[in-house]
Amino acid sequence: MLALWLFRALSAGGLGVIGWRLGLYISELSIDKAEFLPWGLASTLAGVIIGGVLVPYLILKPWR
Repeated sequence: MLALWLFRALSAGGLGVIGWRLGLYISELSIDKAEFLPWGLASTLAGVIIGGVLVPYLILKPWR
């Protein structure tokens, strides 16, 4: 059980960082610098949610 939560935390953190870097790249390409929801925040939150919920389900579910 602890291994599952550790895996969820690591995958959420990893994909959150990847989403943050992707958001920085996209924000440099966009013309409107001041938006209501910055690209970095949106992609970081999406990466954390995908990493914490979807990745462990896709990897660990076939093993069971």
